[in-house]
Amino acid sequence: MVMDKSDSDDSLYLSTISETGHVPVILDHVTQFARGQGLEDTDGLLLVVRELLMNAIVCGNGSDPSLMALVRVRPRSGLFEVQIDDEGEGFDFESLVLVLPEDPQTLTKRGLVLVNELSRDLTFERGGSRVKANVYPDGRSPAAGRRRMGAKV
Repeated sequence: MVMDKSDSDDSLYLSTISETGHVPVILDHVTQFARGQGLEDTDGLLLVVRELLMNAIVCGNGSDPSLMALVRVRPRSGLFEVQIDDEGEGFDFESLVLVLPEDPQTLTKRGLVLVNELSRDLTFERGGSRVKANVYPDGRSPAAGRRRMGAKV
């Protein structure tokens, strides 16, 4: 397995080839890091990392093991900032509708909808090949009805 790990004073950096079988190992490292930062309940944080990383590997990099996915997690102002980068071409994130529909049978982009619900804000950069989410450590959802998605070039 090709994976690099680096801890700085306040951040965890991980990189992996684009194979979904590596995701559980990444999540183990994120769990250890978050617990080292005093977070006991890591469920919300892990869900966000898992969904964004799976999107990067499968959708962004097309599960091509020659392409890398990068993960950065750091505590920030009472939240955990999650940044996931892929080496894909990006996607049309500006047309995303990331709110829960009244009819759950019509739900598309489930992972991103969940990430949006668990995050204070969700930002797409580099044409969608970088995603940042600021996640409440206890997994709580921000105030209902608040628009949280943003975009940067």
